[in-house]
Amino acid sequence: THEVIISFADIDNPLIIFKKSIQWTLNWAGEHAAHVFSLKLGTYNRENHCHLHLSIFSLTESDEIYAKAVVNGVAAKDNSYNAFLLDKPLPAGKYLCVIDSPDADHENALAVYVTPRQNIQLAATREDSDAIPRLTLPDSETYHKWYELNRCNKYQLEAQRRQLQEWQAPPLISVIIPTFNSHPEWLEELLSSLHEQTYPHWECIIVDDASPTTAHLEVARQWCKQDARFHLVQHLENQGVSSASQTGVEAAEGLYLCVVDHDDRLEPQALFEIALVILQKQPDVIYSDEMLVDENGQMIRCEFRPDFDYHFLLSHPYIIHLTLFRREVVLKAGGFAENLQVSQDYDLLLRVAATTQDFYHLPKVLYQWGHSQAEKVMSNSLAAINQHLRMKGFDETEAWAAEGQAFNFFRVRHKISPTKVSIIIPTRDRVDLLKTCIESINRKTRIPKGVELEFVIVDNDSTCTDTLAYFEELQAMGVLIVKQSGAFNFSLLNNKAVKQATGSMLLFLNNDIEIVEAEWLEAMLELMAWNDVGIVGAKLVYPDIGTIQHAGVLIGFNGAAAHDHQFDL
Repeated sequence: THEVIISFADIDNPLIIFKKSIQWTLNWAGEHAAHVFSLKLGTYNRENHCHLHLSIFSLTESDEIYAKAVVNGVAAKDNSYNAFLLDKPLPAGKYLCVIDSPDADHENALAVYVTPRQNIQLAATREDSDAIPRLTLPDSETYHKWYELNRCNKYQLEAQRRQLQEWQAPPLISVIIPTFNSHPEWLEELLSSLHEQTYPHWECIIVDDASPTTAHLEVARQWCKQDARFHLVQHLENQGVSSASQTGVEAAEGLYLCVVDHDDRLEPQALFEIALVILQKQPDVIYSDEMLVDENGQMIRCEFRPDFDYHFLLSHPYIIHLTLFRREVVLKAGGFAENLQVSQDYDLLLRVAATTQDFYHLPKVLYQWGHSQAEKVMSNSLAAINQHLRMKGFDETEAWAAEGQAFNFFRVRHKISPTKVSIIIPTRDRVDLLKTCIESINRKTRIPKGVELEFVIVDNDSTCTDTLAYFEELQAMGVLIVKQSGAFNFSLLNNKAVKQATGSMLLFLNNDIEIVEAEWLEAMLELMAWNDVGIVGAKLVYPDIGTIQHAGVLIGFNGAAAHDHQFDL
């Protein structure tokens, strides 16, 4: 029998030990030496033929292993604390603890439950949350190193040119560049980067919008003389960037077209990569990743865009550069809206997305963008989203756009139809958690008009008298208590409840959830109003430290899956 000196009873975040190890520091200040480590493990309800190795290094004496222990996966208990018997007593001191599994694989692997502050201190509060590890973007130097390792070298560029000799009927790509009082040096860099493309089957239409200055026009004319693929079109009167872009669309002869800002640059392989996608996929829209650069052309960071997500596009214009459209799709959508001077590209994207969602993400950095923000971005983007909703058949009372919580982020609001939501909560004792969960729902939730809530509690062999008494209180209030005996099986418990639930919407909730935002249910039901949406999740945060527990799930992380944005603000 061992006395428990320190307990991590609130730890509930499993990390799979597969190929990688986990480690944390331990400041052991106990009066007596430690003989046993008890760590909560996850077995995924299966017998795992692998081992967990715990190695403890002294941080004050040497870098050699001070003590070690092994747990056999076959004997490990799921969702329970398992004993690691140390081969020698651990006196007070500072240690580094490392756990790995040399024989884990896809079929045999254990998870260790960890806490976000385990490597800093034993408890955390909001007041000292500055010490919590943050998920932050890499610095510019790190991005630059990545870029140098991944950019095309001269041998790869030459290989692309050789490969092109075997292509049959390579597509013509139209590059449209609106200009107005452009810096000659910047335009020179852009046109030079286009001239250096390994893919030669392109045309460039430079549309100047009646610029008062003319130095950049001399740059354009020189390139037109040097290379017949360059063309200069001049407006007699200033009409705005949308009109200039539309002039380019109407003059374009390519199967696909793109609009490029006059102060940006293309990577030399950009059009080759685009043409390759055209030949293989023939999508309606192609977009790539990009890098942001400052006025001196120095890298700020890379922007790695996600694959196409219609609902994300409605909340944030994340598709920017390099974006190519099938020309006939642009014309069918009506081209650029000439009344917009800002967000005209986002407006076109949404009008195209109203007719097709054949978008292809090319996950390569092909574009250098001189990033800037404009005052009218928010209002014009809101107008573009609302126009898109009208095109999708929603009137102003059914769906509308509102500003989000950050610059250039938005939220599409929906009228919620009358419905019944069955809230399913599995539990075994822990009446304190269950009571907090239910009371927070009843006290804090803003229930939309016409929405009815139904609670279905699944009791998995609770024995505590306080829990049983609380069940009686709930039943007196009309709450359905479903009994399910036997070993814990989360899927079985929920399936049992679903058979007795009467709601058209099913909300699966853990018993340790506490509601903090009044609009949570309203926001989830609004997303469910879309015909193509069948499941909606929510962001969960740690109660003591205010960081994210998860905002979705990443497949493939840690060899299986993991929470997205975990421990971020």
